[in-house]
Amino acid sequence: MKPGVKIQFSAKELRLINDTSFLLSKRVITEKTCNLLHGLKETLAASPIHRTFPFPAGTDFHQGKITRGENLKGLPYLVLDFPRLFEQDNIFAFRTMFWWGNYFSFTLHLKGKALKQFGEPLLKNLSKQKKKDLLVYLGEDEWEHDLSNEGYVPYSKELNEIIQKQGFLKLSRKIAVSDFEKLNTEGLKTYNLLLSPSVIARVPQGLL
Repeated sequence: MKPGVKIQFSAKELRLINDTSFLLSKRVITEKTCNLLHGLKETLAASPIHRTFPFPAGTDFHQGKITRGENLKGLPYLVLDFPRLFEQDNIFAFRTMFWWGNYFSFTLHLKGKALKQFGEPLLKNLSKQKKKDLLVYLGEDEWEHDLSNEGYVPYSKELNEIIQKQGFLKLSRKIAVSDFEKLNTEGLKTYNLLLSPSVIARVPQGLL
């Protein structure tokens, strides 16, 4: 800020400055949402697909991690990464995100060795399914989380050739914040879809 610039607050801003109720409510909501994400983590960990999936070496499929942030395009968010493997050129992560004022999203992110191992079998499996609400990211920034970004498009098998030319793969679904009671069921449904036994059955021998 340049010296001598006069700061002005609008009447609305002044009301908010003096209103502590929203911040206290935000704290309660954040804690409740953390508990929801922890519950989903336990649900995924207890699922048959999780207990039998051959995760890449180094993947954390026991603990997971919940991260809080305040500025995803100006808005707070919470992220559960479980299971998770983040290396410079190797990523295997199932990310559940709560984005304040927007939605809950579920995203499978593959890159490097994990993409080579599971990418093609996964796409072949999805080609036989009808999932109108499944999105695939075709943009350049693999850390773009806004599903309204033009890089996110409805998945279809016709896109497989384009997808396979990317250096990473991101597949996502979302539910409304108001559908928070469905977080476990919808999260598990997405997890089972993307990590189904039929995917494992198609992984080339020697890669498992």
